[in-house]
Amino acid sequence: MGSQVIVVHQSRPSSCRKVCCLVTSMLTFTVAIAILIFGSVAVVGPYSHESKYETTECNSTSVTWGNKYSKCNCHTEYDDKELCTEGTFPCLNIQVVYKDKYGVQHSSKLYQSYSSMDSDSQCSYPACNAYNRNEIDIPGAPIFIQKNQAVQDYASQHAQGKVYPCYYILSKFDNVVGEKNYTTLDAFHVIFWPLLVMIITIVLTVVVLRMCKKQDQGSGVEFNRFY
Repeated sequence: MGSQVIVVHQSRPSSCRKVCCLVTSMLTFTVAIAILIFGSVAVVGPYSHESKYETTECNSTSVTWGNKYSKCNCHTEYDDKELCTEGTFPCLNIQVVYKDKYGVQHSSKLYQSYSSMDSDSQCSYPACNAYNRNEIDIPGAPIFIQKNQAVQDYASQHAQGKVYPCYYILSKFDNVVGEKNYTTLDAFHVIFWPLLVMIITIVLTVVVLRMCKKQDQGSGVEFNRFY
């Protein structure tokens, strides 16, 4: 009796699954990197400066109002023309005294926060945040801009004679801020979660690729039958 060999080939799985896995992983990894970079610039950078500030108590010695001509909320239109809200803005000036950790007394202007001091060093409360925008959008609005409720409330909370927590830096005693925008926990979350996503993405990608490789190796099987 003669013999016959029957060869059965199992179809090789498509590489589409592997490609989809790689594309998904790359997109997830890219998003995580983008979030990490944005968080580092928007949160970690300012936090690194704010973390140098020491806690103390400030006593307001004077609260005065001035005027500041400025351009606020500028944006560029489709024809590259820059549009701004221009005018004389209310400028709040709060002077305080405080003691450093060595007990030495200093006097300084109080700024709302580190970011506000960076954006407007002339006023205790940023002039571009001290007006009602809906009033300026009306055609023919006066060039002299009235202060809004937020800046008035801030002035009342830090009125002359009031004592409240504030923050100073030893290298610049005249840079006193009333609040910190970011905490250690904020900086931790901004760095930890994107890194965690990146690590999980790498691990899952390696696992899935190994599974695909094993399936590819076992996809072509020959069965020899003799009779």
